[in-house]
Amino acid sequence: MKAHLKGAEARTRELQKATFNLLEDFDAEQNRLREAQRAILNIVDDFATEKSRLEMVQRAAFNILTDFGSEKKRLEEAQRAALNILEDFSAEKRRQEHINRAIMNVLEDLLAEKSSLETTMKASFNILEDFSAEKAALTRTNRAVLNILEDLHVEKARLAEATMSLAESKKMLEEAQRIAHIGNFEWEIASNRVIRSEEAHRIFGCHEELTTYEELADAIHAEDRKAVEQALDEALQKGRPYSLDYRIKRLDGQELVVHSEAEIDRDEAGRPVKLKGVIQDVTQTRKTARMLEESEKKYRSLVENSLVGIFNMGLDGQYIYLNDAMADMYGFDTVDAAIMEGAGTGFKNSSDLARFIDSLKRYGRVEGEEFEVLTRRSNEKYFLLSARLDGDIITGMAIDITDRKLMEKEIRQLNLELEKRVEERTMDLKKAFEELAATNKELETFIYSVAHDLRAPLRLIDGFSLLLLKKQKDRLDETGHDQLHRLRSSVKRMNQLIDDLLNLSYVMRAAITYDTVNVSELAFEIIDDLTKAEPSRDVKLQITSGLKARGDAHLVRMALENIIGNAWKYTSKIEQSIIELGLLGFEDGMAVFFVADNGVGFSAEYAEIIFEPFQRLHSAEEFAGTGVGLATVKRIIERHGGRVWAKSEPGKGATFFFSLQKAI
Repeated sequence: MKAHLKGAEARTRELQKATFNLLEDFDAEQNRLREAQRAILNIVDDFATEKSRLEMVQRAAFNILTDFGSEKKRLEEAQRAALNILEDFSAEKRRQEHINRAIMNVLEDLLAEKSSLETTMKASFNILEDFSAEKAALTRTNRAVLNILEDLHVEKARLAEATMSLAESKKMLEEAQRIAHIGNFEWEIASNRVIRSEEAHRIFGCHEELTTYEELADAIHAEDRKAVEQALDEALQKGRPYSLDYRIKRLDGQELVVHSEAEIDRDEAGRPVKLKGVIQDVTQTRKTARMLEESEKKYRSLVENSLVGIFNMGLDGQYIYLNDAMADMYGFDTVDAAIMEGAGTGFKNSSDLARFIDSLKRYGRVEGEEFEVLTRRSNEKYFLLSARLDGDIITGMAIDITDRKLMEKEIRQLNLELEKRVEERTMDLKKAFEELAATNKELETFIYSVAHDLRAPLRLIDGFSLLLLKKQKDRLDETGHDQLHRLRSSVKRMNQLIDDLLNLSYVMRAAITYDTVNVSELAFEIIDDLTKAEPSRDVKLQITSGLKARGDAHLVRMALENIIGNAWKYTSKIEQSIIELGLLGFEDGMAVFFVADNGVGFSAEYAEIIFEPFQRLHSAEEFAGTGVGLATVKRIIERHGGRVWAKSEPGKGATFFFSLQKAI
């Protein structure tokens, strides 16, 4: 019994193992079916347009899946039953055989179902193979259709491109017609229709619509209509194209000049069927042509009547054209005579002609070149030539400069004579300068000698007078004292005059060392010295600070000492004296200064003579002085390249102006 039970258990385990293997195979089949299902669904999706065939495949696949679901349920029930049998195996041993048979039946059914499933699968795969074949055929068909569509697309693109090109060509033609003011027209003779382009409509100033020949003819100017009709008749009868200008009157009243050309198309029988032509607005062109014609007439008249020689010449040197002036310059009575007798060979030197032609070939033009020529009677002349080369033709003009050349020759001769005379004069001046220098040196020696010789007795007189005043003071009466004081004053004035003369001589020969001079500082120093000499004076000073100029500091100081000294002197009798130094401005690189005072002044008629030596406007009793100071100022300023002048009125003070080089 136990052995029988163990054998049953062993068979049961084998049956379970076989069942599990069968289930694994079933799962594998299930996966294959799922893959088949996905493949079928993909095929269905890809070929949805093949509705009838896809529906058949879908129904077959659905049946397979339905059968498979039923078998799966039955297999699951058998599996549960087998598990129940195994669990209750020990309790229901008596039913083992029955269960085994049931399992065997189930297995047999499963095997049968598997066989049926395999048959169904084969049928499905056959269907799929047929479907794949249909798919391949459909693919080939679709490819052919696509090729046709691609060809159609290419043809469509070509057609679109051709259409666009045609439209662009039409647009370009219309634009060209608009720019050139050219329109085209056709007259269909049988229907009497006139078809015109857009530009033709614009030329006639009418709307874009079909018109008749009569309407077209109405626009032609009445005076030109006969000529147009005659040209049209000849074209119709003789078949000759016509070309003519005529006037039209637009609808807006504007009159235009047009140029029209046309020809006749004929049928097989030779009958005229169509007139084709173009029409162009030439109003401005004809107007310009008339202006050019008038301009040419004016130009020709100007050339022919010009006093300047104008010519055309070939590269061989022969004149092609000359104006009257050019012919006259060569000594010919007429232009024709000048050309016939060969005025072009008039270059005196053949090398000049070669040089003239070579310059034109190399540079294309010649500007203001002088050449020597021979006239008809072999007289020598000089021409100033300017020309340009245009192809093989030389166009130029000539000016007869013979008189100028003769004058230049005379001037050169005069210059040579002048140079000789200048050289001689220079030698004379050099000699005179040397003599003057010697004379100045002698004069300087004389001045210093005289000054020395004069100072000796003056010192003796002054010393003797002073000694008398000291030693004989008690013995001298009032008159004696006065005379001795006057004598000493005269000696002092004489010494001052000698000093002034020496200064005047010095400023006329002293070398000038240019430097920047602070004019304001010099003025302050001079005023300070004057104030120390007369501390009781009440003088209001108005001196501009920072005034500078270029000059010799020593000489500029001497000039300022005299000018400011005069202002100090001639304001001495004024209760509130005013002295001002300032800058008037600049002119021609010079700084103009002024010294003004509120002194006694002087009449304007003396404004120039006060700068001459020894010129005094007041007596020594009124104002001390030698009359040399302002003369010294003038010499100093003039040696610096400046000038000095004065303005004044009696009783209203005086203003002295002087200019020095502007400080850098």
